[in-house]
Amino acid sequence: MSSDQEALEEQLQSTPMKRWGEATDIAGVAIMLASQAGEFITGQIIPVDGGTTLVN
Repeated sequence: MSSDQEALEEQLQSTPMKRWGEATDIAGVAIMLASQAGEFITGQIIPVDGGTTLVN
């Protein structure tokens, strides 16, 4: 899809954050889960998708 600029823009418009995710987006969640802040979280799926699961 990256070679099709029109398709890329259409995809980004359907994402609530209007951008692609970056490594730092998932890194924050990984750090939280590995820290004391996440010690009581078990068996959860945490979508790091810019809100896409909320609108689909």
